[in-house]
Amino acid sequence: MLGFFYGIASVGNVINVAGTLTPDVAGDYAYDSMYLGTRAFKLATGSWYLWYTSGTDTWTISAVIGTPGTDYWTKVGNIWGLYTPQGTATGDATVSSK
Repeated sequence: MLGFFYGIASVGNVINVAGTLTPDVAGDYAYDSMYLGTRAFKLATGSWYLWYTSGTDTWTISAVIGTPGTDYWTKVGNIWGLYTPQGTATGDATVSSK
C-alpha cells in the first residue's frame, strides 16, 4: 500500500534494499517502530535500519536509528530510489516496494 504520511512517502510493512553494498545492508526491511513520527524499518537478517529525518527531508540507512555512524547511505525526499553511500560505506543502495 502506497500513500503519503506526514507529507512524505509511506509504505506497507516490508520494503527491499538492493545493491552490491559494503557493509552488506541489502535485503528485506520490515516495519520496526516509529522514529520522529515516521515509520522506521529494520533489516530482517541484521541490525540495520532505514529511518527518516524531517528537518533535513532525508532517509538514512544506518546501524542505529537517529545516528548515521561511519557506514551509512542517504537520500533526500521520497523513500524510493537510489541512496548514496556516505562515510566508509560503498555501493549505491536502491530502495523499492516489496
